[in-house]
Amino acid sequence: MLESVHRTGDAAVTVTDFLAVAGDGDPAGPLAARHLLVRVVRATGGTADVRIGIDARPGYARETARWRPDGDGTWVHEEPRLWAAADRPLLRSGSVLGIETSLGPGEGFAVVLGYADAPRRAVGVRRAGELLRATRTAWETWSSQGDDIGTGLAHVRRSALVLRGLMYDESGALVAAPTTSLPETIGGERNWDYRYTWHRDAALTVLALFRLGHADEGVRYMRFLLHECVSGSGRLRPMAGHQGRAGGGGGRPRPSGGVRGLAALLRRYVDTVSTLWREPDHGVWEIRGPLRHYVGSKVMTWVCLDRGVRLAGLLGDESAPAHRWRRAAARSCSAPSSWSPRWGRRDGSSRPARLCAEAGPLGLFSEEMAPDGTALGNYPQAFTHLGLIEVAANLDMAGSREALHQWATGRSQGRSGS
Repeated sequence: MLESVHRTGDAAVTVTDFLAVAGDGDPAGPLAARHLLVRVVRATGGTADVRIGIDARPGYARETARWRPDGDGTWVHEEPRLWAAADRPLLRSGSVLGIETSLGPGEGFAVVLGYADAPRRAVGVRRAGELLRATRTAWETWSSQGDDIGTGLAHVRRSALVLRGLMYDESGALVAAPTTSLPETIGGERNWDYRYTWHRDAALTVLALFRLGHADEGVRYMRFLLHECVSGSGRLRPMAGHQGRAGGGGGRPRPSGGVRGLAALLRRYVDTVSTLWREPDHGVWEIRGPLRHYVGSKVMTWVCLDRGVRLAGLLGDESAPAHRWRRAAARSCSAPSSWSPRWGRRDGSSRPARLCAEAGPLGLFSEEMAPDGTALGNYPQAFTHLGLIEVAANLDMAGSREALHQWATGRSQGRSGS
């Protein structure tokens, strides 16, 4: 939800934008998207002439939007599937839909852009207000269900909201950022589309949300990931579209055969890792260059094999080659059996504080930051926000040498820790 105030002369106009959501009726359940982007425009001082437009840019702005009237003032766009309506006349000029009107003190109107299966109908100011209140309540309820972390609590909660907002409701995919093509350096060439799921980033997002007590998002992402594995050809790609490889509802399907099917799927992928760990790769950051043997890759190989052994035990899969996986893990990485934070509040707490000061009024962080605080890259960036949560959680536990190890052990044994 975003509220902006525009002033000119004696007039003031308040614009409220939000993606409508609601709870699903279960206080512990997930948020449910209503597939509506709502804008409410209201004159809050004096008389104002207002002009707004809907300028859709399909196909990375290479295509022109083709709106057609659909009766009762509603406009429809076929691909992507969109519709637009307002309680003031919505007129088309070329490929742009717009409203030009005059508002007296206290007057206003609402515009709605719908997608997917949202019912096509205009939303008046009163109905928009109801949707706004329901949306605020749903987000506040979700946020209140998380565990409080004393270090930077307000920023942690804000970052958690960002991570949850980056989940695609229909599939459970966790996208890296909601934007595309914002350059990492001004005038540079590194301007990627981050509206995809990188499983590397998504795994860390799930971990950050778990540490705050939000488990449902991890379950939904796991279903999405399993669907990617089922529909793949034996190797899991590092990234996927928000609807999954097959383009359908990635969060819906599950491996056939229940636990037995899941165990077979696990064996297939862990076996693949147990034989490929000797090969060079492009590293966790997908470096464009010669294949190399990266330490980070070997560590993650160990993690995969170790977790494969544990999951096989939890699933009761006696046919899993656990001994062979353990041997491969021992060869791939000499991993420590325990770890603990070596940095405390005196060393680390000031650095997060300086970072938080650069968040701006919206509390959002981009992918990178220039030395002068200028935000660079796609925005807001999941990787930055999950990092803030991890730092805050680590600082909160820094008083106990073994706190993080105890928390991680509790999670691996199915207990909730804090």
